[in-house]
Amino acid sequence: MRAFNQDVPYDRFVQEHLAGDQLPTPRLHPDGYDESPLGTCSFWFGDQVHSPVDVRKHQADRVDNQLDVLSKTFLGLTVSCARCHD
Repeated sequence: MRAFNQDVPYDRFVQEHLAGDQLPTPRLHPDGYDESPLGTCSFWFGDQVHSPVDVRKHQADRVDNQLDVLSKTFLGLTVSCARCHD
């Protein structure tokens, strides 16, 4: 919300959401802490299993979900069909 109120440019907003923890010049809150990595936490939203039976499948499903969310957000369409189809 602060990024919107501060009129952060869209390209910077996208950079912060994709790699906010890797930016060389962070966007600082007036209290002094780095606000840039806050958007990257959205990658971890989704279904989680405490003790998956197939660990590799669970990891692949988690990455698939992250790619699906990113494509829907920034492309306006889904690429999840590409998981099974060329």
